[in-house]
Amino acid sequence: MPSFWPWRARPVLDEETLREDLDRIVAFYRDRGYYEAQAEYALEGHGRSVRIEIRVREGEPVRVSEREVVLPEGPWLATEEKGELLAALPLAPGAIFGADPYREAREELLRRLANRGHPAARIEGGAEVDLAARSARVHWQVDPGPPVRFGAVSVEGLLGVEQELVLAELVFRQGDPFSQDALDRSQKKVYELGLFRSVSLQARAPEPVPEGAPVPAEPRQWRVAVRVEERPPRSVRVGVGYGSEDQFRARISWLHRNFLGRARSLELAAKYSSLVAGVEGRVTQRRFLEPLLRLEADASALRETEPSFTANRAGVGLTLIRPILPPWTGRVGYRFELADVTDLDALDPSGAESARLGTLKLALERDTVDDKVAPRSGTHLELRAEPTLGALGSDTDFVTLAAEGRAFLPVGPAVLALRLRLGAIEPVFGSDRSDVPIFKRFFSGGSNSVRGFDYQELGPRDANGEPLGGLTLTESTAELRFPIWRFLEGVTFFDAGQVARGPFAFDPDDLYYSAGPGLRVRTPLGALGLDWGYLLRRPPGVDRWRIHFSVESAF
Repeated sequence: MPSFWPWRARPVLDEETLREDLDRIVAFYRDRGYYEAQAEYALEGHGRSVRIEIRVREGEPVRVSEREVVLPEGPWLATEEKGELLAALPLAPGAIFGADPYREAREELLRRLANRGHPAARIEGGAEVDLAARSARVHWQVDPGPPVRFGAVSVEGLLGVEQELVLAELVFRQGDPFSQDALDRSQKKVYELGLFRSVSLQARAPEPVPEGAPVPAEPRQWRVAVRVEERPPRSVRVGVGYGSEDQFRARISWLHRNFLGRARSLELAAKYSSLVAGVEGRVTQRRFLEPLLRLEADASALRETEPSFTANRAGVGLTLIRPILPPWTGRVGYRFELADVTDLDALDPSGAESARLGTLKLALERDTVDDKVAPRSGTHLELRAEPTLGALGSDTDFVTLAAEGRAFLPVGPAVLALRLRLGAIEPVFGSDRSDVPIFKRFFSGGSNSVRGFDYQELGPRDANGEPLGGLTLTESTAELRFPIWRFLEGVTFFDAGQVARGPFAFDPDDLYYSAGPGLRVRTPLGALGLDWGYLLRRPPGVDRWRIHFSVESAF
């Protein structure tokens, strides 16, 4: 495979190695049930370089004609559980038979037995394959072995982390029936503490009963060893980037993963760009009052330099976060903020102002996205209600409602990404639009919304063309992401958006649309993005198209 770096030499052709590659390709297909698979290659010369074409003929696969699983009689498993044990087991009649499917089905059956308290179960028997008939018969005899319960737990590898933190994350206790799923879930929960580089849980069987000795009547207990490798308790992270809107941006953060013990984390960060500069801090306490509840306390002091105003904002907040029913999570919090708006270029009725805001923050989130960096499937939904009221310490009264949904659908090698964002701000208790601070209103347009517009160019504007913001927001995006070549990806997108002056003032006739292509380049130094947005409908005085460019790097 040629290197990403253009100055590195291309690999030298070695036909013996190429033939070995073909043998591996054939073995790959045969392991998956295509026993007649064949592979060949052809070379096409271009000066000092050669193009290699590999052709594969799969042939007809071998399929399972019969699968028989014999379970022993006795009270070791309830009758209804025996049906569940074999339900939807891989390698059913009609399925493709191969070494890999056979192994996967066998391992799945052993796992199901281990989840029912029988980790020492054995499967005897095998498969008879008739290549001429392209069929296979599978016969297994199950020996469940003795019932097992969890025994004592030991933790190895701790240096500065308290053992109680690890034990508290385990989803099983001594004496519980053995379950492989419980071990795996416990391993994940311990790793999610963020304190360890690696975590492994291993169940250890006791010494076998000597021949002739009486077999214990009670289920045997297997000890569990938890092995961990601690991460450094403190770390520094630096990130830099560039965007056509915020230009050069940088962020440096310091993280203490076990601040004052109890897996409490402290993160301090400073960031800078042409749009936002300042400092932030956050303390997170897991298992606050009860195992699933998390407490976050944050503070920030930021200077926001927007196209039509500059705002100096300082605030503190407390948030409680708890899973409700997977994959739903709820958030309840309060934030108090002081803000001073200066350099107000917009001809806004509120004028330059200072604001004191006390806000109750309520949110409900559902997340099934498979990958946060490069998602291919799943959905994300967030619903928010944020009353900002005098009773909460604010000098104005309004309620913000917002909803955002994202969906990712695989389409062959491509991914269709969909997004919808809705928002409304309702002044209450005698307040009106001018009482909503300009920095709390909705703005749209730019690389993260409707890409045919410049940053914050979509929406109400004053007589001089300065953005005023609005109290109703609608944004939607449909984007097809597809691979082009190795690290190069392409996108095509269609965006729509509207910002209205008043609350709940959505009007389909006021929507503006943009569409266009884009490129994404994944490099060892970060991701590069380039989008060209063309306005299908545009307001007077706005250019027909925009180019948005960004580069990210973190180390």
